[in-house]
Amino acid sequence: MSADTGATDTIDNPKRSLKPVSSGFAILVILIFSVALYAGSINAFFVADDLWQVHYQYRTVAGEWDLLLANFTGTYLGIPGTNFYRPVLGISFLIDYLISGAKSTGYHLTSILLHAGNSLLVFYLGRFFERRFLSEKNAGFAPLAAALLFAVTPLHCEAVSWISGRADPLFTLFFLLSYLLFLLSIERSGSSSSSPSLSLSTVSTRTLYFLSVCSFIFALQSKETAVVLPLLIAVSVFVSAIFAGKAVSNKERVIMVAPYATIALGYLFLRLALFGDFARGYVGTFGEGLARTASQRILDWRIWVRTVLPFNTYVINSSYVFLAGLLAVLVGVFSSIATIFNGGPRRRLLALLLLWAFISLLPLIGFFNIDEVLHGSRVFYLFSAPILMFLGFSLFPGDGERKLGSLLRKTAFMVLLLTYATGTFATNRLWKIAGDKVAAIKEECLVLDRQFGGRQPVLILGIPGDYYGAFVLLNGSTIHHLFSPPFTKEDISARIFSFKPFVFGSEANLDSTRFKRVLGATASESGVNRVYFAGVTSSALEGAYLRQSGFNSVSGSGSGGDVSSFKGSYKVAAEGICRCKIEKDGSVILNDMVGDTKLRLTGLDLFPLDYDFLSMRVSTRAPEGSNPGHLLPLSIGWNDSPAGIAYGAITSSTSSASSSSSSSSSSSSSSSSASDPVSASAPAPLIRIGLSQYWKWYRDMKIRSLELNCGASSRIEFSDIELLKDIGIRPILNPPPLEERSSGEFVLRDRRKQIAFDCNLNGVEPVAFLQIEVTRPNCFFEGLPESGQARANLAMTRKLPVSEGGFTLPVSLLREGAYSQVRVLCLDKEGRPLGVHSDPITIFLNLGRPSPYLY
Repeated sequence: MSADTGATDTIDNPKRSLKPVSSGFAILVILIFSVALYAGSINAFFVADDLWQVHYQYRTVAGEWDLLLANFTGTYLGIPGTNFYRPVLGISFLIDYLISGAKSTGYHLTSILLHAGNSLLVFYLGRFFERRFLSEKNAGFAPLAAALLFAVTPLHCEAVSWISGRADPLFTLFFLLSYLLFLLSIERSGSSSSSPSLSLSTVSTRTLYFLSVCSFIFALQSKETAVVLPLLIAVSVFVSAIFAGKAVSNKERVIMVAPYATIALGYLFLRLALFGDFARGYVGTFGEGLARTASQRILDWRIWVRTVLPFNTYVINSSYVFLAGLLAVLVGVFSSIATIFNGGPRRRLLALLLLWAFISLLPLIGFFNIDEVLHGSRVFYLFSAPILMFLGFSLFPGDGERKLGSLLRKTAFMVLLLTYATGTFATNRLWKIAGDKVAAIKEECLVLDRQFGGRQPVLILGIPGDYYGAFVLLNGSTIHHLFSPPFTKEDISARIFSFKPFVFGSEANLDSTRFKRVLGATASESGVNRVYFAGVTSSALEGAYLRQSGFNSVSGSGSGGDVSSFKGSYKVAAEGICRCKIEKDGSVILNDMVGDTKLRLTGLDLFPLDYDFLSMRVSTRAPEGSNPGHLLPLSIGWNDSPAGIAYGAITSSTSSASSSSSSSSSSSSSSSSASDPVSASAPAPLIRIGLSQYWKWYRDMKIRSLELNCGASSRIEFSDIELLKDIGIRPILNPPPLEERSSGEFVLRDRRKQIAFDCNLNGVEPVAFLQIEVTRPNCFFEGLPESGQARANLAMTRKLPVSEGGFTLPVSLLREGAYSQVRVLCLDKEGRPLGVHSDPITIFLNLGRPSPYLY
């Protein structure tokens, strides 16, 4: 394959119409931009998974050095539900811990320096492509432009500002370095060899090539995404401009790629031996959920737009900023289109960069997502390198001629640089605030623990998992570590009770059965239970006093003093465009609804601990033109607070109701068709939406109003509206005789063969059987309605007669270092469900070394 004439002229002709950008000046500018924008978050406290990272290294340095070696033979940090092979990442955090201990500044500084290094590598790669592809009139601005855009894009905030996002900058550093060294080895070979063919016979070329291979190995050991480098190199060796006039045979090309391909193949087989699969990073329920929605996300144009216009909508809410960035990107796109139509070596360069961008996306198929506050943007860190080089070379053609579009392209670059920098600065402030929230929660809990003398456990609800895109505390395991060394002098984690999921799961929900059990067992000496709420808008903990008597009394007028239900007087009003009719029996009928309609119940005076479900019968008529089985959402808010919302759903014109991931439902009978009125002999489906499963239900001591958002429907009828306790609805699965952690899971540490359970039917009748369900390891229940996927997550389903009392489960269902969940459901003699499932019990099998996630 012959070389391009323009590329040969670039090397052989030293004359240029404009002086290239000085390397020293470019490096200085790139470093200033890379560091300055992240300097504000350098003292931010640890958030989310950072606590795992530091605690793990603390234990390693304390003498458990086999924890470091475990990263070479298993998943990274032993994280349940993941198949991450990242030992070099672990070593980087170990070095940070040896230098900085439990002070976050050193960790942030390392991440910022990695980012600066990547920005410089983007510049030098741009310089290489400039020499190989472009003409003698090039002025050298494109590589600097690409590096600056890479340094300042808000797409990288999650990867740099979040310490645990380091995997992406770290592997990208080795990836880009390996690719650059490979290209330089070819260049050095081409310029030093007198032979017209490719040669790696000199010491310098062999050294560069060897260092490139080593760097690729480090990239693979930093993050799995690096496995695509051999494909990029294979594509590159078939681009004639890369060799600049050397006659290279296909055999020589294959030889150049072979070591990289062999290493990548060996790495994949290593993953197969360690994890049982080649590619999946997240497994269990979380990984399967990502896989199910992957195709939808890939086709979502908004995600693609955010790769080049990555503005957090919370901090960049000005349409002018977005519009300015959009126009700047469009200038680059149109400039690239013009270049492609004009032909020449520049077109080949842009094609190579686009192909590189596509290759970098291949490992992201299962995790392809960026939402409006930039969650998930870290995985696009490598992808942004070729895309921003593409933009840089599009905005700076570098032909040295005065053109009408030259000023426009330069203006577009400055606008894009400014909007990117504005977005990055504002987004990094969120990460600083998120760290401040974690530090405040820790300090306030330490004060409370000293105030109670270590005798009074502290129950915390509503710990934020996220602050408008910046992670705070995502799960119970990280909260546990926050209150243990090295973050505190004394381990007080056993006295701080959290109700967030163990590792993965919904943050809005809680196990209300566990919450009430723990609350009832932690009464203070004065008989007052104490709960604290961590708000999103304030870093301070807000104390709330939930009295013990709340379990046994009804606030407000009840139905005949029955503590299990409330059908007292309340006012009903509809909001929205509709016709509302209230029947004498309390039924509410909404007709001719336009858009979303709300139904408000006011005049209530309820204590949240007294009630668990909002129960009602609902019949609907689907809007015209909707599909059969149209799903009508129902959301329930309370006390005029949009933040406190529970969710349910009903299928229009069908015989069964369904609920979303955070609700419970049950159908007592079938509904009528969409065209006929509801008959007396066929009552509407019964919907029960769990309220006590939401931590926000407890934040107010009084529930004064409820608001039902009915969604879009031509007709909807509510009847038999009442608030219920879980008595007669939800069985209670009693805790097994195992060690219970303050974060909510039960730990099996001995080698027994069975685990014994006892179940309280809690007034559910007439019960003939118990259905016992156990998830597969690292899968969990989410309150999902019955579906093929929900059943696929079960390791065991067993139906036992109630007369047998308790039941046992074989430990063989569990897996070392993984968690499983158990729940039960009451059935009648025909095998039909009675009420709803019990809240699940989470069991973690830990027969070996005490898990770093629990101890």
